[in-house]
Amino acid sequence: MSKNLWELRKQRNLTVKQLAAKSGVLAKNIYAYEAGEQVKIADLDKLARALFVDRAEIKFQSDPIPKNKPEPPAPKPPKPVQQPKPPQADQARAEEKPSTPKKAKKEQKTLPATDGQIAHLLGLGQNLGLDETAVTEQIGKPLNELTFHEARSWLGVYDREMKTKKASQGVRPPDTRRWRALTPEGVDEYEARYLQTRQEAGDAVAFTLLDETTFTGRIIGFSPFNITIQQADGVETTINKLALAYYQVAPAAAEEAA
Repeated sequence: MSKNLWELRKQRNLTVKQLAAKSGVLAKNIYAYEAGEQVKIADLDKLARALFVDRAEIKFQSDPIPKNKPEPPAPKPPKPVQQPKPPQADQARAEEKPSTPKKAKKEQKTLPATDGQIAHLLGLGQNLGLDETAVTEQIGKPLNELTFHEARSWLGVYDREMKTKKASQGVRPPDTRRWRALTPEGVDEYEARYLQTRQEAGDAVAFTLLDETTFTGRIIGFSPFNITIQQADGVETTINKLALAYYQVAPAAAEEAA
């Protein structure tokens, strides 16, 4: 069953400008289509690909967006007042069953993908000849809906494809057993491989700067000059390598805290 263009756009949490950027259709045309103007066939195919639907699911002429004001929410019923229990009853119950401390269960939170991960995905995609639309179609969902772990998994996939592509082109990795880079611009294979391994494993890494400032977090991206980590509170921090004294996998106690 076909739906209004504005309904499909809102279901995917996209603005008109975001849909225009993803589809290549001018924003002014999308505004006109959502207001009731008939969609051009060429634009219909672009909009369908950007919204991950079949072209038949988009109405040629959308109904205008309703402008009805939302009804005010119903007032919440007052919370019942709990009567205090007699102290004697509480004391008797305590004597019957001694209280034992209960361990609080840690809630597993699904973190969204970071801006750094999405930018890294798009960069690897460009190196593989894929634009943003092709990357989105391959993943099967909009990039802004990826979770942290999904983005990390796809980064690993694209990194392996890059290595395969370079191998097919005859590009051989440097022999790090005979030389090591001496400048930040020439990060050698040894360090890159170590950072990539820590990133894919999700290890908490402790960084100590030259001024003895310390940071602990999980690596979400790196370059020849910087390393970007996500700390336990979700804050992203970019560390300049020139300011680093050393870094290592965090001890067990620090890892649990992270």
